[in-house]
Amino acid sequence: MLIELRIMPQSASSIPLSVVKLAWHAWRQRDTTLQRLGLSSIKRSAGPLIWLHASTVAECAVALPVLFRCLLEYNDKVHIMLTVACAEALKLLQGALPARVILQMVPLDNPVSATMFMRHWRPQVGILM
Repeated sequence: MLIELRIMPQSASSIPLSVVKLAWHAWRQRDTTLQRLGLSSIKRSAGPLIWLHASTVAECAVALPVLFRCLLEYNDKVHIMLTVACAEALKLLQGALPARVILQMVPLDNPVSATMFMRHWRPQVGILM
């Protein structure tokens, strides 16, 4: 018995609207989409890196005093990265942090994204709020 499998090309009208919306959002905000996948266009600076993670705007409010204390305690060779999980926190903090602070989205919770993130950044310490 022979079974024939035909793959029919999908028309644009059969693509769910949610997929189109997701693709449009990813195209418009390429940097944050890549960051969520564990990739970053930001170069890692030489020297130690302290990683702070705050998921929400409220957690960012808790993380900021820790972040500024680290800036005061450590010399200019130590950089700090703050990752956030929500777009609102990213919008609020962009342009408001000192030059030694790297701000980006946290990678998705899967082994591939997390591994790519850790290989790129190689933080010496991580603090999760």
